[in-house]
Amino acid sequence: MDPARYEVQRIFITKEGRWQPRAISPEPDGNPGIDVVFPALHGTFGEDGTVQGLLELAGLPYVGAGVLASAAAMDKDVMKRLCKERGIPVVDHMVVARGTPR
Repeated sequence: MDPARYEVQRIFITKEGRWQPRAISPEPDGNPGIDVVFPALHGTFGEDGTVQGLLELAGLPYVGAGVLASAAAMDKDVMKRLCKERGIPVVDHMVVARGTPR
């Protein structure tokens, strides 16, 4: 982004879920100075729809997939079932849950 035209604020979420330098408030109008969010996240607290849900609560516009699409894509079994139900070819697969005997 052109710094002459836009003021970029970087907000990070640590692996432990701590926000730096500050958290985004879920309150509508609770984030003055933020016009739009460009989430660049991976894994928990990002790809799973959690942050998108927070942004929607806060009334902040954002780019990318929404809550449902992010959550569904994070759960590979759900995503494969959704694709299969819509006629999209899916390779054979199996789900192995944690704690399942081998």
